[in-house]
Amino acid sequence: RSTARGCRNRGHPCSRLPLGPLHGIYIRGCTNFRSISQNGPRNRCGRGRIQRFLGLSSSSSLEFSAEAKIDGLSSILRYEHGKFFLGATRGDGKTGENITENLKTIAQIPQSFSSLYEKNLPPLFEVRGEVYMDHTTFLNLNEERLQNEEAPFANPRNAAAGSLRQLDARITKERNLRFFAYAFEDLSPNSFF
Repeated sequence: RSTARGCRNRGHPCSRLPLGPLHGIYIRGCTNFRSISQNGPRNRCGRGRIQRFLGLSSSSSLEFSAEAKIDGLSSILRYEHGKFFLGATRGDGKTGENITENLKTIAQIPQSFSSLYEKNLPPLFEVRGEVYMDHTTFLNLNEERLQNEEAPFANPRNAAAGSLRQLDARITKERNLRFFAYAFEDLSPNSFF
């Protein structure tokens, strides 16, 4: 893997950032670059607009945080008594596509939970997450498609979505998709969540 160039001071993690989606994000502590004065602060996050929306003065302090986003296909996994029984796309938020058989081919999705976990889980629950394709798999898939004189996918998200919507789950399995869970919901009738 290539690494970011220019920051070689010990103790500064920026020298170890791989090139990719995070490349170019400023990290404090990189001192090998010359400082350049700008004509005032750059409000990339729309600080003024946010302050106005919240009814704050322009001198009010704001703190921001950011999370890495996995750009994939939103999926819902339903479990009953610890067993995976239904998987769907998010769809329009009310109705999604049943992709259960294809989701079963993804290694990170448990088909069932051991009895150790099962007794601590609600009888009916849902896990939400993103099905995605990592960059290396995406590049390899596109290389293979080009060798077969097929059109390459435009990006990993499209490749993941197209792979998950295959009518033949064996094709989905060959695509080496991954799953990242980000939400849990108890769907039991007596749930207080």
